Amino acid sequence: MRTTVVLALAVSTIPVAIVMTRMRIYTSWWSRAVGSHSLTSLNNVFVLYADVGLVVGLFAARNPLLTVQGCVLFAVIGGFVAHFVRLGVMYAHMAFSSLAIMSFAVIAGIEGAPAGTVAYSAFVTFVASNGIVLLLRSYSAAFKQALRTQLNWANTDPLTGVLNRRGFDSAATGFLQSGRPVTLIMIDVDRFKQINDAHGHSVGDAILSRLATRIADIAGPGAATGRLGGDEFAVVMRASGDEALAAIEQIRETPPGILGETPVTVSIGAVFYTGADQSAEPAHTIPSLAEAMSIADDALLAAKEAGRNTHIVVDADMYDVSVKPGPFRNGGCTSRPTMRTRMRPRPAERIAANGDVETLV
Repeated sequence: MRTTVVLALAVSTIPVAIVMTRMRIYTSWWSRAVGSHSLTSLNNVFVLYADVGLVVGLFAARNPLLTVQGCVLFAVIGGFVAHFVRLGVMYAHMAFSSLAIMSFAVIAGIEGAPAGTVAYSAFVTFVASNGIVLLLRSYSAAFKQALRTQLNWANTDPLTGVLNRRGFDSAATGFLQSGRPVTLIMIDVDRFKQINDAHGHSVGDAILSRLATRIADIAGPGAATGRLGGDEFAVVMRASGDEALAAIEQIRETPPGILGETPVTVSIGAVFYTGADQSAEPAHTIPSLAEAMSIADDALLAAKEAGRNTHIVVDADMYDVSVKPGPFRNGGCTSRPTMRTRMRPRPAERIAANGDVETLV
């Protein structure tokens, strides 16, 4: 009977090992939010299987003293517990293993094993099985905190404190993939090189830092603000239409007190995706970051060509991305309406097919 139990347990480890090696359990170590509920449940079930299976296997042993010493295998399970399950499950495992050790020690004493040897074996096993869990848990928490700090540094612009290009690309991709409405805004400081040449790089850095703070404050905590490089910033936010236009207009206002009486202006290009996409093509349902950045960059270029200190906002649902070259890059536009635009201080213009300049009302 004991041999049958041991063989059954040994055979059961094969499918369990296959399942566990195919699951991405590392995600439940890095972030509890990354792993799905099913993955978390699988980890808990595996701990239960390992704990109960070890106890059943130890019961099959003939020598009660070896059974107590065999409880040190709880330390192996503890290595998994320390990294891949929640705190409550860890405490439950430690309580279960401690109860098992004490129970086997009592049984060994009843069956006539030397009391001193039983006590020593139980003490060593208890310290090893629980100490390894606490030690690894502490190390794991400290290591994850260090990784998060490094990740934060790797995705943050050191001058302005907002996201750098890597961090912004990641955040913007998440915004675009999570559905509409969403607006992508690109901001460029007008004639920033001339400001640097005239007032020095320290003043230029102060302008960038203050502008980044202003943009982030206006966009709010629910948006992602990043510095793409040089004097160019970007914002992605869960808004469109009038709400997005109001934020863009606030961003475009001159930040006070940077160069005294000398104004610092910005040009802005933006694209917004409103409501559900009505396109017949499924591929257009979720816009790519490259597509959104390209449209917003075209709008920014048009704003700069229109005289700077202005903004152009493109409605993506009215924009024909299949037309190459882009309507802004060659100074013209497609034959059907392609954009909604509001500009300051002068109205937007476009070049019609016949070469006439038309004002967009």
